[in-house]
Amino acid sequence: MTDCTFASLAHRLLIQEREADFSIEAVAGRMGMSYDMLYSRLIQRTAFRPAEVTRLIATTRDMRLAQEILSSTPFI
Repeated sequence: MTDCTFASLAHRLLIQEREADFSIEAVAGRMGMSYDMLYSRLIQRTAFRPAEVTRLIATTRDMRLAQEILSSTPFI
């Protein structure tokens, strides 16, 4: 998994699909970051840190994000 692939998927889920329960503002707040910080990661201006990846998966509970990370590991 590259950060770009994960970020692209997260961008699609939070911005393009725009699920009401997971607005970018709400997710950023639940993750303890500003809207601007999260948005810069989603558009790949800044890379996600490992702890942010974990918090994003925990916050959104969207299994597609976890599957993206696990798809490149030998542990599946």
